[in-house]
Amino acid sequence: VITNDNVSLTDMTIKNTGGGMYSMAVFNGTASSSPRIERITVDVTGGTLVNMGIKNNNCSPIMTNITATTSGNMDNRAVVNEDSATPTMINVTASASDGTGSNIGVLNKTSSSATMINVIASGSGGTTSRGVANNASSPTIIKAIASGSGGSVDSYGMNSTNSASPFIQNSIIEGETYSMVINSSPGTRLVNSKLVGSVFDNTAGTQCRGNFDSNLAAVNC
Repeated sequence: VITNDNVSLTDMTIKNTGGGMYSMAVFNGTASSSPRIERITVDVTGGTLVNMGIKNNNCSPIMTNITATTSGNMDNRAVVNEDSATPTMINVTASASDGTGSNIGVLNKTSSSATMINVIASGSGGTTSRGVANNASSPTIIKAIASGSGGSVDSYGMNSTNSASPFIQNSIIEGETYSMVINSSPGTRLVNSKLVGSVFDNTAGTQCRGNFDSNLAAVNC
């Protein structure tokens, strides 16, 4: 499904079982458009290179009560926000699993600025897994759950790289290798969140306040 400005997608299930290199369910890519997407389920499989559930490119969709699932083959991204996209995501579950390469629940990249509230994002299996990956982006993430598990090389709850500057508050971040990786992203702010797993931070300027682990011990970045 390709949306346009003022389009509304509601109360439906959208599936793509692939057949080519890329498999996708919903593409929001009309510049500066603001489609509304409510109460939908997307399920994507079968892309030989990449499965993507919902991709937002240079637009401002409002997404509420969404379940996006991608699985199998090589790489999986349940939700992708890129190229200055500014989506609002509320009550979204994004799950990427069982690709042999990388599995990412929500990928924020290339100057996107998503607002994510009550989002559950998970990546599992494959070589690398990420609940949320932030690359050169500035998302606001509130009351989210991000988890990475089962990657044969590494699994991160959240990964911020390439000058990403996320603001994260009242969230749960869990990863088998690291809960949180902050790599060359000095604008990262992490507040009042539960971190299950070690934190890797090689960046001066990270701001952490009031964070704790499973035993309620303070966690510093």
